[in-house]
Amino acid sequence: MGKLIVIDGLDGSGKSTQSERIAETLRKMGRKVKLISFPDYEEPSSALVRMYLAGEFSDDPNDVNAYAAGSFYAVDRYASFKKFWEKDYEEGTLILATRYATSNAIHQMVKLPRENWPEYLSWIEDFEYKKLGLPVPDEVIFLDMERTVADRLLLARYHGDETKKDIHEKNAAYLAQCQKTARFAAAAWNWKVILCDDGENPRPVEDVTGDIMDAILAVAGQEAFTKEKYVRGKGLKGMRYTDIREIKKKLRSEFKAVRRGFSADEKAERDARILERLTSLPEYREAELLLTYVSTAIEVDTHILIEQAIAEGKRVAVPWCVPGKVDMKFFLIGGMKDLEPGAFGVLEPVPERQQELYGAVSEEDIEKSLCVLPGLGFDLSGNRLGYGKGYYDRFLSGYTGKTAGVCYTGCLKTLLPHGRYDRMIDILVTEKFVKRFSASSR
Repeated sequence: MGKLIVIDGLDGSGKSTQSERIAETLRKMGRKVKLISFPDYEEPSSALVRMYLAGEFSDDPNDVNAYAAGSFYAVDRYASFKKFWEKDYEEGTLILATRYATSNAIHQMVKLPRENWPEYLSWIEDFEYKKLGLPVPDEVIFLDMERTVADRLLLARYHGDETKKDIHEKNAAYLAQCQKTARFAAAAWNWKVILCDDGENPRPVEDVTGDIMDAILAVAGQEAFTKEKYVRGKGLKGMRYTDIREIKKKLRSEFKAVRRGFSADEKAERDARILERLTSLPEYREAELLLTYVSTAIEVDTHILIEQAIAEGKRVAVPWCVPGKVDMKFFLIGGMKDLEPGAFGVLEPVPERQQELYGAVSEEDIEKSLCVLPGLGFDLSGNRLGYGKGYYDRFLSGYTGKTAGVCYTGCLKTLLPHGRYDRMIDILVTEKFVKRFSASSR
């Protein structure tokens, strides 16, 4: 059996360009690759999709419900699979797909209320992967680009002619909402997210290619290729890629050393000052629901915070890491007594005994909540450097409340290497000051 790698993203993110570059690189490495793209506009199976995008049902995509439109695309994928790539896939070919069932999660789920999104994701899995029998992707690579940047690229694609856009591309508000569903799906389905811009301009195409190749090799492995070996930083043609992972690795070591250098008394004093500043925030005082991490020895202490918040009548939720996945869920607790050592030796709730947050509270409660974030370091623009696993990045992509990062001043930088998908915090709390970040700065 082959591998199925999906490259997806919003309109204008560079999916087709990157898919072609990746396919060429993989072939040079000796791998048999079949590049496919959806919808397959040249085939009769895409007739309903073409009618939908041309506005024959309605100029407003919201007038065609998510399940109907999703079915149009699913049937086109089924026809393509049976006619063009099922045999290749079964014989070991690497299938590289530009868009897939994942696109329904991005472009169709947006038509539903937020509370129905998990149900729609389940429908996609059941309808496309089980009932239609389409292969489940081995990896989904999501190209994340800020809408303002993507919109400029779309305009250039059509040379300023707005009439060439389909009903999705014409609707800027719709695409903006699609970015939210895309990030929700990315978190729910553990997609690999590649940042394609710096907030103002597109990243160099070669840099994005390098990130995608890293993701593919993590799934397929270098041993799957029989010719040239891919080397990050050189590629196959001496191309240079920006790699910030080594920089982040050094920073993590630096911040850990700072924290381990505190005496017990010094750490306790710093923790107490941070706690005082945090609990004095209006966002904390007004929040009836508090989400917080459970601290380890080198982190800003939250054990006292948890007990204090519960004593004040707040509901408190802490994270539980899902075994075998880079994913976590929050559970409501009644105090530190409810926690037991879990993943990485961190105290966690016991799912069998506690209520999962998202099944116990309303979306409105979440929006009014405050989430206290850990981090090895922060910067003065609101960026956070975590441990590199991505647990909080995934969780925060769907979190709608306020965030407060707590940090020692010795672990602050003017600016950290970052990407937009690393959600910036709303408030930074240190032992010496509190700094807020405006919506425009984030």
